Amino acid sequence: MSGKWGIGWRIRVGHTSEYNVEKIVKQVKDIPGVGYVMIGLSEGASGSRYIAPHSVLSKITRRATPGKKRDLFDEFATAFQAAGYKVLVYMATEGPSKLKHGAANAFDFDKKTKTAPSIENWKKYVKERYGSDDVNTLKKAYAEVIVKEYAERYGSQDDGWGVGHPS
Repeated sequence: MSGKWGIGWRIRVGHTSEYNVEKIVKQVKDIPGVGYVMIGLSEGASGSRYIAPHSVLSKITRRATPGKKRDLFDEFATAFQAAGYKVLVYMATEGPSKLKHGAANAFDFDKKTKTAPSIENWKKYVKERYGSDDVNTLKKAYAEVIVKEYAERYGSQDDGWGVGHPS
């Protein structure tokens, strides 16, 4: 993609029903020179919410994904590839444990208890599956549980990946 430029979207999970994918593809077609699109699978720099269903996250924290209602990433990727664009996936690598931004920035942070149920649910899941919820285990679980499922599902629908704040 050398010498090309593109457009990216960071989509809020609570607003996935509002997107008209065909209309957006048509608008991008009207912009000369666009060669690729980057679609945020995670909700911007927040790694705790995703615009597509996930077998684990959709169960342990209902609001972390749109559930089975809509797979907006799949719709975007399918439509843009059919229109001849390269599709890049963006994910924030802090994952559901919010390793970079912390619990206070979680979508479900409770100011009274100073906790985020989504983080606690993820840590509980990781501890039960891996035997520990230390930082390295949380990173490993993020890669093996979250990233792996999406990579396997969308493997033929993406032309590359971009990640935010890896550590």
